[in-house]
Amino acid sequence: MSERIGAVILAGGRSSRMGEDKAALLLDGQTLLQRTILTVSQLTTSVTVVGSPPPESATANCRIIPDNYPGEGPLGGILTGFSCSGERMRLVLACDMPLLSCELLELLISSFDGVSDAVVPQRGDYLEGLCALYSKSAVNKLQGFFDSGGRSIHRGLKQLNVQVISEEVWRDAADTPDVMSSANTPNEFERLKQIFVKTRL
Repeated sequence: MSERIGAVILAGGRSSRMGEDKAALLLDGQTLLQRTILTVSQLTTSVTVVGSPPPESATANCRIIPDNYPGEGPLGGILTGFSCSGERMRLVLACDMPLLSCELLELLISSFDGVSDAVVPQRGDYLEGLCALYSKSAVNKLQGFFDSGGRSIHRGLKQLNVQVISEEVWRDAADTPDVMSSANTPNEFERLKQIFVKTRL
């Protein structure tokens, strides 16, 4: 796909289970937010970070904007990011995936069929809506769902024409099956750091 693609990175979560801001966690000398920005910047024309991360946790080549719907979950953050990005296609990512790879994101982009509202990878019975490619056609549908009281990203995806990338397909493009795993707790972050070290060997 040759058209311009933007990126929206969500960095407004409460990080209650981690006990500290996940965006600022360090891995190999970089914060998780910095790693996400640098990874997605290789494939996109703009990067918008939604939330209020510590300034030192980001990089210069991004725009940081406050969440228009603070405390309303990731769907509000997605809609905020959509409102400030001019590209028709946008990668939407959580900031807490230490093993995120360009290869996975390239797969999402290259798989787009030109008509779907979103391209979303599947893990088991779960659609990863926070590591997905969205078209502008998704915006009004998600906004309508949100305005009617919907807050679940997973139920929001049911309002869309979703192109699903099966686990078998995306695993072929990933160094590890944990490429989309989030660092939600200290123990989980430690586990993902150990995987990161092994994949670097």
